[in-house]
Amino acid sequence: MSGPRADRGPAEVTYVLGHGPRELDRLALQARIYDEVTRRLLRRSGIGPGHHVVDLGCGAGDVSLLAADLVGPTGSVIGVDRSSDAVGTATARAQEAGYSHARFIVADVDAWVPEAPVDAVIGRFVLMHQPDPVATLARVRTWVKPGGVVAFVESDNASCRPGQHSHPHSPTYQRTVEVWQAVLRAAGAHLEMGARLAACFVAAGLGDPSVEVDTYSSGDPASPIFRFAAESLRSMLPRAAAVGVAVPSTAEAEDLETVLRDEVITCGGTLSAPPAYAAWSRVA
Repeated sequence: MSGPRADRGPAEVTYVLGHGPRELDRLALQARIYDEVTRRLLRRSGIGPGHHVVDLGCGAGDVSLLAADLVGPTGSVIGVDRSSDAVGTATARAQEAGYSHARFIVADVDAWVPEAPVDAVIGRFVLMHQPDPVATLARVRTWVKPGGVVAFVESDNASCRPGQHSHPHSPTYQRTVEVWQAVLRAAGAHLEMGARLAACFVAAGLGDPSVEVDTYSSGDPASPIFRFAAESLRSMLPRAAAVGVAVPSTAEAEDLETVLRDEVITCGGTLSAPPAYAAWSRVA
């Protein structure tokens, strides 16, 4: 890869979490955890009424719908994702919310090009799954009008480690995190994408971006973090077996949410999700 990159992996990066109904549910939990940092990024980057926006790797449309709310009916949002299931879900959600100015396309993010220059390209947790994040940023930069915005949220999974991810230390969460990291690493994902985000912006010719770091922590029994942790691990089980990562049984994985919640609540503890880095730059 040209310029800085996170953990090096194979030339092709495999999206390890799949695209089935339970993965779309997991994305909804993820959206609840990372909603506020994403909203702040879109607002601070200046996305507003009348703007035309592309959401790269849109998944079930969570970020697209946040943008659709900001740009209003005089603007537009195009969400791009390679999963037809995700695009179908995003389309239905946009229709239900009355966002006729948001539409979704099934396409490879490395092959698709917008028909006309746009005001902003955005994305969340998509660069970490690209073989060359700098090349992806450099490519989408050419889609944006002068004065427009490139804005991404990426996580730093590598920094989710003992002494930081739970207080007091949660052995169950530790084992869960170890599986996440091992499977993502084996698939070639960039575990440190968030921490490297600013450097990748610079290497892609976007200049030094504005950056915010946000960490979600909670010990509330109703917090989505318990189910998010369990569903993230469950989604990785097929890939884990393929790359030889030791994982709990299917039954243990199904019970993980309850076990993790009980362990944390019993000791009055908290869990922290991987920190999110939000970066944006204007295109010269």
